[in-house]
Amino acid sequence: MKNIIKMLTVYSLIIASICITEIPVRAEDNEENIESTAEYNRFDSYEQYVNDPDYYDPVVSAKREASISKMQDVQAIHPMSVYSKQLSIPHYKQENSYYCAPTSVSIVLKFKTGTYYSQSSLAGSMGTNKGGTYVYQVVNQLNSVLGAGTYSSYPVNSASLENAVYTGVNADYPVICNPRSGKLEGYDDTDSAGHYAAAYKYQVGWSGTANYDYMWYFDSYDNGSGAYGNHKISFSDMEDAINENTGYFIAKS
Repeated sequence: MKNIIKMLTVYSLIIASICITEIPVRAEDNEENIESTAEYNRFDSYEQYVNDPDYYDPVVSAKREASISKMQDVQAIHPMSVYSKQLSIPHYKQENSYYCAPTSVSIVLKFKTGTYYSQSSLAGSMGTNKGGTYVYQVVNQLNSVLGAGTYSSYPVNSASLENAVYTGVNADYPVICNPRSGKLEGYDDTDSAGHYAAAYKYQVGWSGTANYDYMWYFDSYDNGSGAYGNHKISFSDMEDAINENTGYFIAKS
């Protein structure tokens, strides 16, 4: 009898040990390990992982895993969407070589208000001279017409140009960039002069393994070398061009 009892005791401990190791650790029991848990990934939110009462149900888990697997298969076979939007901004030529800021402001104001503001009047208001136009004066001029705080200047090192163009264009507000002209199409690479140009279109997303993060800007300067007109550029190249000038762009606040 003693041997039978001993055997039953050992058997019970084995069963208990097996049961204990099979009990899943719930998220709320160990929140610090959420990110390292296999089931927690970009398809499942933290709130769902912790709060869904049926999350650990075997049937629900199986369906979830099947859904995730199917989603991954679709992503592997079909390209992700590429998003794009374009604003129909007017195209004006600069009246002289240093009116890029007045022309860019005139373009934005005409697009937003329907009223044409002459380059000369804007140049006078912004203090434009042969040396160019200060960034803050461009911001002040835009806000004097569109309302205080409508536009702001942002340092490209700490603000995302891509996000600014994306959100601005989606809200129907062009972005004014202030790059070094030598980094733009139609200029000599050694050209160190600063420039203003209005960004009016973006294209972001992935297709297969290709990255489609681009923006379009309108260059108002007709230098006879292909600068004037619409141009496509990557966000990173425009950021580099801006960094090599003032380091600022002007976008919706």
